Amino acid sequence: KLDDEERARLAVGYNRAGQRARENMPTWPAFNGAGALFSTVADMQRFLAWNMGELKADFPNGVLDDLHKPHFALPRAGAGIGLGWHITPLGGDLSVVWKNGDTLGYSSFIGFVPHTRSGIVLLANSAKCPLTHAGTQILATLNGRAGESNMPEEGN
Repeated sequence: KLDDEERARLAVGYNRAGQRARENMPTWPAFNGAGALFSTVADMQRFLAWNMGELKADFPNGVLDDLHKPHFALPRAGAGIGLGWHITPLGGDLSVVWKNGDTLGYSSFIGFVPHTRSGIVLLANSAKCPLTHAGTQILATLNGRAGESNMPEEGN
């Protein structure tokens, strides 16, 4: 739950019809981590920095390798699912480690290329923004792989 100060800073979300979205999405307690959390850009940047190994935290950084390596292979060559992360090849020895999501009024993308230590957080206050495509294309461009055809599709 947001307090009054936090609520005042909340970006207003909009659904596909352009109408204001509800502040709290209907959910079950078991799924609160998938759509009932509120965060800030600064927190997301810290989370990205930790996942990229650039921020030490109380949680052991040694777990990062297990989080970011494929544990389940996908049909696309070199693509897989890690522990909560998607892994998509960019070509050569580069891969994007990423996660996206959206609710009825917001969209998000977080991703990074471990080998080059480049990463991005994208947030939108609209449902179904093409942030996965935008985020992976930005990372591909930053890493000299613009126009690659093996980028992930939208969706979770």
